[in-house]
Amino acid sequence: METKDTNDIEDLFKEYQLSLPAKLKEIENQWISFQHDMNEQTFTEFHRKIHSLCGSAGLYGVESVYQAANILQNYLIKIPAPFQITNEQKMEIEQLINDLMVSQTKI
Repeated sequence: METKDTNDIEDLFKEYQLSLPAKLKEIENQWISFQHDMNEQTFTEFHRKIHSLCGSAGLYGVESVYQAANILQNYLIKIPAPFQITNEQKMEIEQLINDLMVSQTKI
C-alpha cells in the first residue's frame, strides 16, 4: 500500500521528467545567445543553467541527465574569462550539449 508521501514524490518525479525538454531547450537557447553576444554575463547565465540542471537531475535521480550535465559543467569551468571561446571549444561544447539532449532519452 502506497502512502500519500510516496505518491507525492512520484508525482514530483514525473513532473520533473515532463519539464526536462523545456529545460534543455532553454540551455540550447542560452548557448545560441552566448554565441551572438560572447560576454561574461551570457556565459555566466549559460553556465548557471547547466549547473542548475546538474543539481536538479542529481536530486531527482535522473542519472543520464546528471552525468551529461556534469561533464558539460566541468568543461565550462575550465574556460577562463573573458570567455572568448575557440572554434575547437565551440565544437566540443556543441557535442556536449548534443550529448545532454540525447541523455533525456535514456530515462
